[in-house]
Amino acid sequence: MTPVALRRRDSLRWRLPLMISVVVLIVLSTFLWTMTRALEQTLLRGAGDRAQAAAEEIATAMNQSMVKGVADLRRATSNDAVVQYFDAPSKESADRVKALLQPAAAPGQPPIELWDAQRGSVMQITPAHAEGDDPAVPPPPGPAPGAPGLSPFHLEDGRIRFELVADVTAPAAAGAPGRRIGVLVLRRSLMPAQTEMVNRLVGNGGLVEVGNRNGTLWTDFAKPLPGPLVDVSHDRISEYRTAEGERKIGASHMIAATPWVTWIEFPRDVVLAPARTLFRRMLAVGVFFVLIAAGLVAMVTSRITTPLHELTRASEAIAAGDVSERVRADRGDEIGRLGRAFNAMAERIGEAQRLLELRVEERTAGLRDAMEELESFSYSVSHDLRAPLRHVVGFASLLEQSSSAALGDEGRRHLHLIIDAASRMGRLIDDLLAFSRVSRTPITKRRVDLNQLVADAREEVVGGDSKPGPEWRVHPLPTVEGDHALLRLVLVNLLSNAVKYSSRVAHPAIEVGTIPGNPGEAVVFVRDNGEGFDMQYAHKLFGVFQRLHAHDEFEGTGIGLANVRRIVQRLGGRTWAEGVVMGGATFYFSLPA
Repeated sequence: MTPVALRRRDSLRWRLPLMISVVVLIVLSTFLWTMTRALEQTLLRGAGDRAQAAAEEIATAMNQSMVKGVADLRRATSNDAVVQYFDAPSKESADRVKALLQPAAAPGQPPIELWDAQRGSVMQITPAHAEGDDPAVPPPPGPAPGAPGLSPFHLEDGRIRFELVADVTAPAAAGAPGRRIGVLVLRRSLMPAQTEMVNRLVGNGGLVEVGNRNGTLWTDFAKPLPGPLVDVSHDRISEYRTAEGERKIGASHMIAATPWVTWIEFPRDVVLAPARTLFRRMLAVGVFFVLIAAGLVAMVTSRITTPLHELTRASEAIAAGDVSERVRADRGDEIGRLGRAFNAMAERIGEAQRLLELRVEERTAGLRDAMEELESFSYSVSHDLRAPLRHVVGFASLLEQSSSAALGDEGRRHLHLIIDAASRMGRLIDDLLAFSRVSRTPITKRRVDLNQLVADAREEVVGGDSKPGPEWRVHPLPTVEGDHALLRLVLVNLLSNAVKYSSRVAHPAIEVGTIPGNPGEAVVFVRDNGEGFDMQYAHKLFGVFQRLHAHDEFEGTGIGLANVRRIVQRLGGRTWAEGVVMGGATFYFSLPA
């Protein structure tokens, strides 16, 4: 047995450290992934809470500012100077109104406007000493004011604005409600400075938006923006995906006493960036750890795999026949015990091999002597036994010729029986010698074409017979591995049997073909429609001198099928038969394809 070279990827010296390293890597990756997922969930919850808290804080601040503005505006509308101006306008009352309201006018903001009950602008109040002011040319009034109260955001001249509107009413007469005599309008624009202040509140990466509750306009205090793609009609934390596929997380909060809502959002990637950065760093540390661990594992496992490799090599050497191979056994652990047990086993195998070789030599010598005795016996049978039989047949024939008349009918019948028995005995001896030679004939294997071989055997069986022959059906046959001469003898025996046992039917037919067999073998059959046989005696068919018919029915010695089985077995095949009494027989044999 030649040892097969072990591929490196199949060796435990490489696979064991690799598998342990892979397991460590899988465990580490699972841990890092789980940790990162938990951290991401924590960051997302924190971002949602942070957005919610900031939205609530901004909403509260804007609510307080608007409530104060509304209260201040309402106090101004109830001031006597304002009421007197609308009730009886004069330069003196106008100056008093301006002095009252001018501190509320802010630089960079629209003027404070007073409108009469018919929605006509009657006064605009700008900040004192504002750069570019021209008292002789008042700024144009804004649009007509809406309903009293705080208006939704709207876009005007490219700026986001809202307005506070309060009615000015005359003092109520006894038993009658107050009469509206004018409107005070305070318009305000959202300033970019507010954006910076709010962004500092929520931190970098956050976006703060305020908008109308009905969703008509959203802004970051500087410019109009598209609103969030979620329902902001309630205070809650939400996530959504933009049209570009970017995911956002944010929170909305209603601004009490206003028609507005605030929304604060963070890009999900920004929120998760710390977790992903930590994951990358931990992964780099983990890979470094795995490499260190792989080296340590390789060092540790080498103390196991190296002795196993030596044990494997020594075992293969012993399997190949070299029983002198030994392994190191100087360790005190289980591997050392295994090495000592292996060396002891190798010693016993070597001793057993030497004893076996001695026995083989003795038995080979005995077999050689037996073969020589068999050759001597065959020579004796061939000469010493056949010569007396020839004498019996010869002298019996001479006696028949010289004294046939004196012997009478009964004597001649006895004489014929003697001649026939001696002749049959001679044929038995010839067949027995042939059977012996079959077992001793050297085999020369080569590729054999069974088609040509069947044709030759058929010619040998029926070539010189003048009687009408059977109908032959020979199917295409394969090429097999075997000995040409021995296979010819097999086919001659089978075909002659088929011809012999189908000779008594009216229309004899013989078929030769193949059937599917086991992988790597070809199965050939010879079928006839002759006498057949009882399947309970099928086990006797291939025995020496075994016959299922009497000598006076069909001639033969019972050696042919024994020769067939012996030859097929020597060629690595098998034989079997099937039959039905008076229904024909089929003989099968298999050969390596």
